[in-house]
Amino acid sequence: MDFIVGNHKIDIKTTYRTVDPRDFYNCYVDVGVYESNNEANVYAFCSINSTTKKLFILGFLKKEDFDKKKKLIKAGESIGPKNIAKTVPMYSVLVSDLESIDNLKICQYQR
Repeated sequence: MDFIVGNHKIDIKTTYRTVDPRDFYNCYVDVGVYESNNEANVYAFCSINSTTKKLFILGFLKKEDFDKKKKLIKAGESIGPKNIAKTVPMYSVLVSDLESIDNLKICQYQR
């Protein structure tokens, strides 16, 4: 977990790429980290284009939604357009599966 805002315990996951992200790209959470990080109730995903140095906030999923959408990528299994094998087991969701960060209600204002 990276930080707490209101009742959200947020874990931010960032992927470095050499291109801007697309809807069909994957977002990953290391299985070991996921299983040992029981506190987080929101996963937020970012991507950094290492060529242009741009940061993209891709979106988020509440843990229960992540659990419904995640797919297991086994260690040694290849995924993505470059067929890069994962060295550790990972859970994966598509960028298109994420909710807009604008939908994350983190504060309530009272008057």
